[in-house]
Amino acid sequence: MRTKVTLVLLFLNVALFFFIFRFERGWQTERAQAELRTFVLGPEAARLTRLDISGPAVAEPVALARTDAGWQLTLPIAWPANTFAVERILADLARLEGQPRFSVAALAGSGQSLADYGLDAPRLTLDYTTAAGTDESLRIGSDTADLSRIYVLSPDGQWVHVVGRSITASLTQGVDALRDPSIFATPDYEVRELRITGGSPLGTQVRREGERWQMGSPVTARARRRATRTLLADLNGLRVNRFIASPPTGAFPNNGYSLRVTLEGNNRVENVRLGNPTGATSSADTTEFYARKETGSGNEDNTQVFTVQVPSGLLRTLQSAQVDLRERRILPDLMPQSVTGIALGNAETLIELQRLEPTAAGGAGRTAWRLIMRGGATPADAVAADEAAIQALLDRLTTLSATEFASDAPTRGDLEDWGLISPTTVTLTLAPAAGGAAQRVELRLGGDRGSSAAYARIGEIPPYVYRVDPALFNYLSLDRNVWRDKLLRELAAGERITAVEILDLTTNVALASETYPVEGGASAGTTNLARFAALLRSLRARAFVSDMFDPGGVATSGVTRPWRYRVSIRVNQVAGATGTQQSTQELYLTERLGGGLQRAGVAAYGVFDIEQPLIDAFSRVVDAPRDPGPPSVPASP
Repeated sequence: MRTKVTLVLLFLNVALFFFIFRFERGWQTERAQAELRTFVLGPEAARLTRLDISGPAVAEPVALARTDAGWQLTLPIAWPANTFAVERILADLARLEGQPRFSVAALAGSGQSLADYGLDAPRLTLDYTTAAGTDESLRIGSDTADLSRIYVLSPDGQWVHVVGRSITASLTQGVDALRDPSIFATPDYEVRELRITGGSPLGTQVRREGERWQMGSPVTARARRRATRTLLADLNGLRVNRFIASPPTGAFPNNGYSLRVTLEGNNRVENVRLGNPTGATSSADTTEFYARKETGSGNEDNTQVFTVQVPSGLLRTLQSAQVDLRERRILPDLMPQSVTGIALGNAETLIELQRLEPTAAGGAGRTAWRLIMRGGATPADAVAADEAAIQALLDRLTTLSATEFASDAPTRGDLEDWGLISPTTVTLTLAPAAGGAAQRVELRLGGDRGSSAAYARIGEIPPYVYRVDPALFNYLSLDRNVWRDKLLRELAAGERITAVEILDLTTNVALASETYPVEGGASAGTTNLARFAALLRSLRARAFVSDMFDPGGVATSGVTRPWRYRVSIRVNQVAGATGTQQSTQELYLTERLGGGLQRAGVAAYGVFDIEQPLIDAFSRVVDAPRDPGPPSVPASP
């Protein structure tokens, strides 16, 4: 009994499934088709390839065609269409829903005809071509009695639909709304090449190479990225001012154009020819020109002529593009952190600066550069270099720009006149790229610090010579002492100055002396001498005079003067298990040579001018009143 019931239930389930699958699905499909039939065109509208709009409701017929380059106006002018305006038409056609609708065949039975709905002579007719290539028409008639909707005859002529009025507004936008106001359709980010002819004898060609822009004409050189992108943005900002149905004779020069601009993008090339000024009144910073697009078919005389307002700044750039678009920076790719060596020199002198490896740069605060001294035969001939001066030079070189392009093909006479036969050279050694070798860049400079003009070139190839600001020579001293690190000595945290003595070398008498506990050293003292000694923990030079030290004296103003003072300091250093180690260091000083000048000498560092705080602290010690001691007792007669 249970088996029979189970079989019956199974049969009923199968029957129900078959019913749902066969009949219910069909009903849903029929309902969907019925709902779809209420749309006049439906989704097919998005794939239309031609739109012709005519009728009394439009001032003039308009024709639009879909091409590989997008929608184009073909009537009343040949011009790219406004994509947004066309998309509005297509969207309104896709949403065009007839509710209610009634059959044309039933009109006769009710004593009516298409004329009662304005569809015998429609005020608007849209002729279009479907994606399948079928030509069809949509007629738009009169308003409903309440003026809220309009009558439309379906493309097959079998139905009259009552639809919303938005389609009328879309189809009657007019030519000015349907045409693209832009002259160039290639966006600046898509442009691969820019060509300008007519502004200079050779024209200008600029081509994108990755993230860079490169000039190919009139010279092969880097182009200014920002200037090029600004020019492209300005070109894309040009708008048609008005179309000219019958351009006057002389609208274009005899050679066809005064300027031609070509933009080459992804699979498209646009050419615009700029003719003569129209003579129409323009604002102070713009001029109206005749212009036309070049089709490349050889029928340019038949292309649509229009006018365009060109700002004066854009016009100047187009006319002098070979100069304005050219990269003015001499070393545009220079990154200071990639420089590992600098050589400055001329025929008589060579200054060598080397960047140290991070592990060789010393402790915190020490320079990462060294200066090769004398012959440079051994590491002992190198001293710490002034990192601030080197960074100032690299920053200057990074921004070094041409004030003028002196020559792209200089003669030997030009090079001689500009001081480039025996130039000052700056040779930069650059860190190698991954797996590559180190590179060298040589900058040759003509002129000197007192010149009214300076000239530069990169090696011998390419041959271009640039005029540059002679202030560059302020950063190119060929005096080794200028490049030395001004920090000569700095005691470590565990080192203490425990004793100091100032000896007057003219009398061999100690002017002042003090001792200090190891725990605080001179820094814990409160006397003028202790404050002076504390400054000696970090010995700095204001400027170097000589890298040679003579204990017998120092040359000042061409005269050798003996040293006046000798300062001796005792330095204690706690050295772990070995106990306390002591060392004595000496500093020789001249008398004060002026308010801000006093020279010092150290055997390891040479002769140098000391900084003002040290001068003032020393003066407070040696110029202070001193106890002359007990009076002397006269000898007995």
